[in-house]
Amino acid sequence: MPNPIEFRRIRIRIAAFKSQLALTLFRRWARFVSTGDIYDTSFWSHLEPVSTNEFEGFLEKSKSPCNSQIAIGVSTPDTTLKIAEECYLQKGYWPISFSWPRKVKPELENPGKFKILSDVIPGNAYSFDEEADYYQQYADAHYALTFRKNGWDCFRHVEILGSGSIPVMPDIRSVPKFSMIHYPKSIMVELVTQLNDSFYIPSLELRETMKSHTEAHLTSVSMANYILSRSKLQDVKRILFIDENLPNSADYMSLLTLIGLKQLFGKSCLAVPEVPYIYDDWRGQTCGMYGRGFGYTRVLESHTRTGRSRFRHGKVRQMLRRGSFDVIVIGSISRNGVLANQLLDYFPAEPEFVKVFETIGS
Repeated sequence: MPNPIEFRRIRIRIAAFKSQLALTLFRRWARFVSTGDIYDTSFWSHLEPVSTNEFEGFLEKSKSPCNSQIAIGVSTPDTTLKIAEECYLQKGYWPISFSWPRKVKPELENPGKFKILSDVIPGNAYSFDEEADYYQQYADAHYALTFRKNGWDCFRHVEILGSGSIPVMPDIRSVPKFSMIHYPKSIMVELVTQLNDSFYIPSLELRETMKSHTEAHLTSVSMANYILSRSKLQDVKRILFIDENLPNSADYMSLLTLIGLKQLFGKSCLAVPEVPYIYDDWRGQTCGMYGRGFGYTRVLESHTRTGRSRFRHGKVRQMLRRGSFDVIVIGSISRNGVLANQLLDYFPAEPEFVKVFETIGS
């Protein structure tokens, strides 16, 4: 489901609430729908589940790969920021995507010895207990199958790219213009077109293009920099990040944004409450976590932790009054609507500072 990220100066507002009645209804609703957000009220109901006939052809063709290299115009112009600005001018918010919180795996030293397509088929239950094994099977393949899930953007897309493989997304042509803008969509469209004929070996140039694009646009650091630059907040020094639910309920968009900001600012980005499982000294079990915790647990070095594990509203208000932060980031409005409204009571709205970031569904 889409998860907007609200960036603003110390004085914040909830732009979506136009009346006290709307806020009251939202508070009641948010208790029951804690993982969704309010900017796409369709909740992806317009998306049909992916059927097997949409991808089974790729599975069959991958069994008899062609030794020729695929020919794709990898010099396609990067239009990411242009499309982002167009979205903002038309809709009033900046589009964001999921991101990869680790280093992008370098290109394969000997691509010829690896399998053509990863064995992992989306929709099947995980057969991996260890994160390293899961990502290695992507790294050992030229391509990996992926497609829409509850929305067009999906953490699996960036897992594949971050592992050094190339995503094959059969439904890529149906992705709306303002969805997944940080991905190399034009290349992904051409890739699916050519692989529909035969599974060609990717050239080293194509692999390097995908890697470079991922590093430039789809790492958590690059996404955090994008958000700050679109907000004209490149020079901020101290950030307060709030998502009351993150310690107990991982939300990819909120969580990956926090990780990117922590990677940029370290202790100068204060997460309240703190999220223990993102630090490398966490000793908890991941088996019961969403996606088994793969990709987002134990990512940050422990010295970047600020040490505040409990959420204390009074302490936060005191720090805000003292001007301890340049920016407040609310990871998800629907998960923190009441708190955001309380902060609004202390810091009246200054609309010129409000920036809204959202995954786009249509």
